[in-house]
Amino acid sequence: RDCYLNLSGFYSNIGDYERAIDYYTRALNKLDDLHEGNETYQRAIYMTAIGNLYGQQGKEDIALHYYEQSIALGDSLKFPTLKVPAYIGILNQFLRMDKP
Repeated sequence: RDCYLNLSGFYSNIGDYERAIDYYTRALNKLDDLHEGNETYQRAIYMTAIGNLYGQQGKEDIALHYYEQSIALGDSLKFPTLKVPAYIGILNQFLRMDKP
């Protein structure tokens, strides 16, 4: 999982968002194999990160979908601060759409 996250970061840094999203999605899927007890919290964080990658790629609709999923997980966990990064991502999407 850490390897996938590092590869995602690498590809994101060079602007290859398709590969970055692919590797982050693989890391998200690896959460199913964990039994640490914090997988749901990590899933919300990963969804926000994938939303950020889609947003950087210019796919606002997909980004908003991932942000909404992350917020829903934060609600289900009754953990309001977990929702803050997703709300910031949504705000950033609207700010990007306003730019000419």
